[in-house]
Amino acid sequence: NGDEIIVMMTSNISGSPKTVMSNPFTVTVNDARPVTFNINASATDICPGEDVTFSVNLSTLSNGGTNPTYQWQINAINATGTGSTSSSYTTSNLVNGDVVTLLVTSNVECAIPVPATNSNPITITVNPLPTVTANPGSVCANSQTDIDLEDLVTNLDGGTLTYYTSETNAENETNSISQIVSPTSTTTYWIRTELPTGCYDVTSTQITIDPLPAVNAGIDGDICIGNTYDLTTNATGSNLSYYENQTDANNGSNALVSTTVSPTVTTTYYVRSDNTTTGCYNTDSKIITVNPLPNVTANASDTSICIGEPVTLT
Repeated sequence: NGDEIIVMMTSNISGSPKTVMSNPFTVTVNDARPVTFNINASATDICPGEDVTFSVNLSTLSNGGTNPTYQWQINAINATGTGSTSSSYTTSNLVNGDVVTLLVTSNVECAIPVPATNSNPITITVNPLPTVTANPGSVCANSQTDIDLEDLVTNLDGGTLTYYTSETNAENETNSISQIVSPTSTTTYWIRTELPTGCYDVTSTQITIDPLPAVNAGIDGDICIGNTYDLTTNATGSNLSYYENQTDANNGSNALVSTTVSPTVTTTYYVRSDNTTTGCYNTDSKIITVNPLPNVTANASDTSICIGEPVTLT
């Protein structure tokens, strides 16, 4: 700084002054102006596909000038796409261990370096998503049985499970339902598993409806008191069993040992058919009417007679 510069010119023309000097001028050397700044990130610990916004901390930008240019870099490679050359940059394409930096080219005279990089490179941690799958299931018609959705799930990472009736609710973690369900028609349920990092995944399972087996106890019957009746008469269905009340028939408990019955009063009997594959059952009933024996009275015109004497019986 302050050096004085002159030019000396020597002529080769005879008769002229041999050497002349120019006017002097003084050089001013300005001090170097280091460009410094920091950057911020909206998050540094994220899940795959999550948006992260990076921005220059303008309060820390020194000697950036009035119109600096920007270039964001990921692992020292220029980023591309919307915002990659502005003061703020958003991306969802980061992977674990990516290092994000920013290059700033200042328009200030004597700015160094050119371009300048931020003093705080940001390393991103991308946590893995959990792994969850679910098998399909089924229940019996008429809400006869229910199913535990958790029994259908393979939750390898041990995340917290919640259950939903729509994918939107599962994604937004709203309106969860009980894991025990008993739909009356084919229904899809959504299952969300979430790790302590906040990363989650959603899968679905379909619950179908198994039909109840066909059963027919046959037409009602009637007997005279003291007679017997075979409950299998005209009964149809698979794996039939017989009961004295509807509760036992529903529970499959206290089945009659013999299908031959001899009620003393009119009685309703219940028959149950079981599908041993699906576990579904169905019941029907028949009424056995017990008819009383007729009353008969015999009268004689005389009960003590001689041989050959007529008697009138009525």
